[in-house]
Amino acid sequence: MNLFPTPARLENDRVLLLPLRREHFPALMEIAKDPSLWIASPRKMDSPARVEAYLEEALREQENNISIPFVVIDKKTNETAGSTRYHNLFPAHKRLEIGWTWIGKSFQQTGLNRAMKFEMLRYGFEE
Repeated sequence: MNLFPTPARLENDRVLLLPLRREHFPALMEIAKDPSLWIASPRKMDSPARVEAYLEEALREQENNISIPFVVIDKKTNETAGSTRYHNLFPAHKRLEIGWTWIGKSFQQTGLNRAMKFEMLRYGFEE
């Protein structure tokens, strides 16, 4: 039994989080072109190949129950805004972390990140 099953979707009035799939890659690759998103990143994300490898790694981690990656949809615009995930899943202690979040510049300081984290925390504690 997987203690941390991947939810079909997480959603509130502001944000929709869907499990990451390869079909999301083109929209995410477009957002990831902005080098300012990666200034403080521990990873070098300076090419489409590196971004694609990052996304493929997220999917492998999901398959191995190490993380649960999501694509972030801004419900105000119905646009793909970025990605986030539950990671460092530790079932023995019923523990996980929220992170690896990146959203496009036009979605920053709009309340989207707050709504996303609220929904992830709500699901983590209530579900």
